[in-house]
Amino acid sequence: MYNILIPTDFSENARKAVNYAIWLFQGTDVSLFIYNAYGTNRSDGSMLISIDDILKKEADEKMAKEMARIEDLKSTEMKVNGFVRNCTLTSYIHEVINDWDIDLIIMGTKGETGIKGKLMGSNASSVIRKVDIPIITVPGTTVLDDGGEFNIAFGTDLKPFKGRDQIAKMIDAMNTDTRKVHLELFYISPEKTEIREESRNYMDQLCSSGNCQYMNIVDDSIEKGLEHYIDTKKPDLLMLVQRRDSFINRILGNSISHSMLMKAELPMIVLHDVNS
Repeated sequence: MYNILIPTDFSENARKAVNYAIWLFQGTDVSLFIYNAYGTNRSDGSMLISIDDILKKEADEKMAKEMARIEDLKSTEMKVNGFVRNCTLTSYIHEVINDWDIDLIIMGTKGETGIKGKLMGSNASSVIRKVDIPIITVPGTTVLDDGGEFNIAFGTDLKPFKGRDQIAKMIDAMNTDTRKVHLELFYISPEKTEIREESRNYMDQLCSSGNCQYMNIVDDSIEKGLEHYIDTKKPDLLMLVQRRDSFINRILGNSISHSMLMKAELPMIVLHDVNS
């Protein structure tokens, strides 16, 4: 069973993240866990009805409506669980992940505050820093295409990392009779670079679950190279690895041009090198 956690505040962007998860894994044997963190862990004992009680009642009502909405959208193979908790989003994230043996997190983003907000949003950015499982961020502008091929673009520095098994498990869950996953590994370098045999052997193992190929983008700028790649290849999902010296950190740590901000329309999955 593949278990997916979807935090929600019941906003339109959060609902779109749920829709994305259902669309992406439709027809597969997965479990969705819809998680709402409704409170602040504080209430005023002098009040007859505490703020927390009011927030919980509201959260329970909204969750019931969301579960009914999901029931109309999901395939019969999917299992869905909804739960609310009096906490902040990230305060109990590890407990939630461990309690439900979560394999993947999917989050909606608002895209309002700078490149980190544009690509991930402040909540998603905070979760990414706290967990070591894959996270897909879904911009509100994401369009769900029912084409038969799903293209994942993996921006890599060709270094081994500890999340290889996560990729294989995720791709296996995504593959259905009507959708096949295509994985392309791309790397950006100032000049044409040949992949060393050791690196190629390692990367080839990432493709054991599907069709895969390599692409070398020649550009002095990582940001411009990435922009060109997205414009040219138009992938469905951008995959990056989070570690101290990684491709994603070099992007998010630098100033980004306005044109780069527009690429926030693309869903992104962040993997973690757990030993970095």
